Amino acid sequence: MKENLVNKFNRFIIGILILSIVSVSFFFKLDTYLFIIVSFLSFYDLYKSKVLNLIGILLLLILLILFVLFTKHISFFVITSLSLISIILFIYYHNYRRVFFSLSIIFFLLAFYNVSLIDRNIFYLLISVSFVNDTLAFLVGNIIKGPVIAPNISPNKTWSGTSFSFLLSYLILIYFGFNLFISIIIASLFFFGDLLFSFFKRKTSIKDFSSLLISHGGILDRLDSMFLVFIFINFYLQFV
Repeated sequence: MKENLVNKFNRFIIGILILSIVSVSFFFKLDTYLFIIVSFLSFYDLYKSKVLNLIGILLLLILLILFVLFTKHISFFVITSLSLISIILFIYYHNYRRVFFSLSIIFFLLAFYNVSLIDRNIFYLLISVSFVNDTLAFLVGNIIKGPVIAPNISPNKTWSGTSFSFLLSYLILIYFGFNLFISIIIASLFFFGDLLFSFFKRKTSIKDFSSLLISHGGILDRLDSMFLVFIFINFYLQFV
């Protein structure tokens, strides 16, 4: 009981700290620095969880740098396509899951970076809604409990928590000008991104990517719900 309270308190404090860093980045226009920090911590998580060894991390870093340098010459469609191909391959090719998952992280980071360049207001809105979505799902799931959605993949994800978080995310997106259809897609992708990461961790026997954020796990454990959203928005923004 005491340990559970300590974990919840730590989770709250770390959550406030993360939101503070994001807020400072927004108000002082430190978007590039936020991207660098997120990228570095993502590589740390991949190494710490033994998804990749040091050589793999260095190759991944070089790949990301090359993509960033030539990002203006790479179409939105190409980035989105590579992201989806990596996801499909890591689901179906069991022996190479760690490699394809790592590549999908690269394309996510690239989409993350692109969205910050195209529309920083949308960039920070999606980060904020993601945190609201995760927090509400956690709180409502713990209070109401009820049936679990995918017990074989994510045993803590309840219908109650997911429903409430979906509804609130949807309403926030509508309030900030997204249309009904796009709001439904984004609110749904918060859930499916989270589930996708849970699937990978379950298949590779990873509980958390690291203990960097204490009870929050690693940075990748917090980016999971943003994963598919930023890949989608990176593609969507070219039509807006």
